[in-house]
Amino acid sequence: MSSDVPFGCRPTLSIGVSIAHALEDLELLLKFARRAESDAKNGLHGEAAVGRDRNGLAVAVRARGNIAVTVREQWPAASENDGREKPLVQRSLAERLDWWGDRFAGGEIPDKFPHELLETARFYENWDDRESLAEAVKADVMRIFARKDTDLSAENEAEIARYIGRKLGDGAGVKELADELVVGQWIAFARRYTRKPTPQKEAER
Repeated sequence: MSSDVPFGCRPTLSIGVSIAHALEDLELLLKFARRAESDAKNGLHGEAAVGRDRNGLAVAVRARGNIAVTVREQWPAASENDGREKPLVQRSLAERLDWWGDRFAGGEIPDKFPHELLETARFYENWDDRESLAEAVKADVMRIFARKDTDLSAENEAEIARYIGRKLGDGAGVKELADELVVGQWIAFARRYTRKPTPQKEAER
């Protein structure tokens, strides 16, 4: 698109994606999808200004009977999305969710991790010492990712460390990371259920 087009006249694309249990009531699913669309346009707290902060992607997950988990971010500028391999910290929300989904689908990160991160976020909500907060949060989250029940390559562990170093500074940041992992985990669930069986698996049936 030409840069001569006035900013306020440029079209935007806001997309809301909802993921829910197949047995959920259809009316609730429709309501859930519309809420995701609204979050994409307006932000999770209505903070998106018309014509400026819209142009977003929102992905919401709702396990049956549980509250929704939603992540939202603006699409990157065209110059930032040139198709080259980028570090995790520079990737768009869609790319990060895909990356986390790969980690869960490959068994590199245990399924319980998002819930442990949520507990960590709650712990730091009322942390009084603001000077030590950022370093404490980063150290605690890296401790979780460095445990023995992970199967991360050295390269992917370094990617996560850089991401944590740049993105996390308080309990709210941990909550956002946990929400990203929850959505990535559901993407991995979908991949597992829709993956075509190998010829060996077919022969075993």
